[in-house]
Amino acid sequence: MVEMPNADINSIKHYPYDEKRLLDKGEWWLKTGRHNSPAFCDYMLKHGTTPVPLIVAQNASDHNHPIIEYRYPEREGPMLEPLHLLEGNRRFALLRAMINNGTASLKDKHLVWVVTLQ
Repeated sequence: MVEMPNADINSIKHYPYDEKRLLDKGEWWLKTGRHNSPAFCDYMLKHGTTPVPLIVAQNASDHNHPIIEYRYPEREGPMLEPLHLLEGNRRFALLRAMINNGTASLKDKHLVWVVTLQ
């Protein structure tokens, strides 16, 4: 586990068709009062970070993300570099929105599990 600064959080990637949807959702949670949002949103806005670390794969372009085989078997594609999101997509979405909007409570660094795939 590492402490990752906000600039490095912004370097985490996910497949474009998921990332756009996720980032739009994060912006919505941040800007609309969150009356129907998950409980972690309140935690993150109060504490300025995620309640549990994100999990990312480092330099994993030789592998497909598990979501490809499970959710989108018709698509193929290697994971993106330098870091590809494995787990925590909703927390990632809100954290990116907080970074992009300069949320007052935002911490400078966040705990992230960085894994290397064999």
